[in-house]
Amino acid sequence: MDSTDLIADNKTNGTDDSDRASFYLLSAFRLLLYSNNIMAGIGVVINFVNYRVFCHSPVRKHYLSRVLRLLSLNDMMLQLIYLVTATTTLHDSNLFSCYVITYSYSLLTFLSAWLLVGISLDRFMCIILPATYTPRIGSEKAYRLVIIFLALGLAWSIHVFLLVDYRVVTEMEPDRKYCRIQTSKMTWHALDS
Repeated sequence: MDSTDLIADNKTNGTDDSDRASFYLLSAFRLLLYSNNIMAGIGVVINFVNYRVFCHSPVRKHYLSRVLRLLSLNDMMLQLIYLVTATTTLHDSNLFSCYVITYSYSLLTFLSAWLLVGISLDRFMCIILPATYTPRIGSEKAYRLVIIFLALGLAWSIHVFLLVDYRVVTEMEPDRKYCRIQTSKMTWHALDS
């Protein structure tokens, strides 16, 4: 082989390597595109199993089982709403579904975080005050905690009605309306997340 054959051979191998790298990169992006939906589907199944476990009679006797059941149902619904919005255009179909889905998403996100905070505070109180913090008191407080967080979540999520904009986005599709957060109010949306 002379030097021109080696140069031509290197260019061919470089092109093959470049094509192969592009193929792997595109495959990885396709996998990432669907991985959120796959993970949300797995999360729905796992939260359903958690809910069934927390409903079982030995576990149900624990004073935090009510909060843990609510947390499992809440997270399962949150993932189901994510799957609906990621795979369908239901939230874009009309103004009512736009508001309901966006409000539900906001409420469930709020409850998910704050129920975990409540459970953590309960465990903290058990460690700090082990003699005075009995399960009976804990059960009453856990029930009150759920009611308080639910009321706060319902009130907090009302701001969604001010953020949502249901309108035509592009002039290329004048008959198609989309459910979106108003760009002028993205700061409020960031606070919500």
